[in-house]
Amino acid sequence: MKTVKSTLLLVLVCLITSVCAGASQSHIILPVTQGGQNFFGEFALDGSLVRNLGSYPGGTRDYVPDEQGNLHTYTGTFNPSIMSQNNGSWTSQTYAGWSTVNNLSYGGIAVLGNSVYVTDMWTAYDGNPQGIVRFSKNGGAPVRFATSIEPIDVATEGSYVYALSGNYWNSLSVYNPADLSFTRNIPLVGTDVRSIAVKKNGELFTADWSGNICHLSSTGQLLDTLTIPGMTFSDINLDEETGSIVLGTGFGRGIFLTDENLDSYRQFTASDPSLGFPTEFASFQVVPEPSILAFTGLGLMCAMVRKRK
Repeated sequence: MKTVKSTLLLVLVCLITSVCAGASQSHIILPVTQGGQNFFGEFALDGSLVRNLGSYPGGTRDYVPDEQGNLHTYTGTFNPSIMSQNNGSWTSQTYAGWSTVNNLSYGGIAVLGNSVYVTDMWTAYDGNPQGIVRFSKNGGAPVRFATSIEPIDVATEGSYVYALSGNYWNSLSVYNPADLSFTRNIPLVGTDVRSIAVKKNGELFTADWSGNICHLSSTGQLLDTLTIPGMTFSDINLDEETGSIVLGTGFGRGIFLTDENLDSYRQFTASDPSLGFPTEFASFQVVPEPSILAFTGLGLMCAMVRKRK
C-alpha cells in the first residue's frame, strides 16, 4: 500500500509541476499617461491594468524587459542614453557618437544575457559613427560593432543578434554575440520594414510602414502575411511562449494584437478610459499563472501526505 501511495504521490507531483510550468500568459508593457502623470503600465490582454511599474523617462523611443523583469529604454535622439530600471530607480549609460535619425519609428533595443544592444545611425556632427552598440548590464565599457550598416531595429532569439538595415530596410544582418562577428545576411520580403521579431528556431516576423505583418522562414522566404489597412507599423514584439504578437503604430494610431497564425487582429484598448498610450512601441512581459488545477492538485497532495502520517 505504501508503494502505491508513493507512486501516486510522485505522479501527482509531476502533474502539478507540468501544469505550473506550462501555465503562463502574456502581459503587455506600455508607457501610459493618466491625469498628467507618465508611467510604465503592465496590462493583461483584456485591457486591465495589472500594476504600475513606475515613471518612464521622457523621450523614450523603444524599451525591453530583461529576464529579471527590469526595463531598459532607448531614450533620446542625437545624444541618447540607455535608462535601466532596478528596484524602481533608474541608472543611465551613454556612448560617444551614438545617435539616431529623428524619426520615432527608428531606434531599437534588445537584451541578450548581460548585454543590451542598441541601433546606431549616421547623423551630422558628432553622430557620424554607425552600427550596433553593446552595453553591459554589469557596468563594462560599451562596444560598437557592425559599423558597415546603419540599422533602425535590433532583435535576438537567444543566440544571435539581428539588425534591420539595407535599402529601405529590406534585409537583416546577423551577428554572433560571442565575438561580434558577422554570420549571414537575410533578405526580407517587401520594403520599408520598420521592426522585426525572431523566434528561437530563427523564423521571423516583420512589420512594415504599409500595414503588413509577415511571417518568414529563417532564410527570408514568405510563409504567411496579414495586412491591417491604413496602419503604419513602427514596432513588433512576439511572446513565443503564448504565440501573442503586439504591434505599435506610427502617428498614435493605436496598439494592435494578433498571434503567430496571422488569421485575425484586434486593437488593444485599456479598460480604464482615462489611460492613454503616447507611444509607437510596445513590449511583452510573460507572467506565470498557476492554474486552478495546479492548486487543486497541491491540496490533494497535502491531504495525502497528512493521511500517510
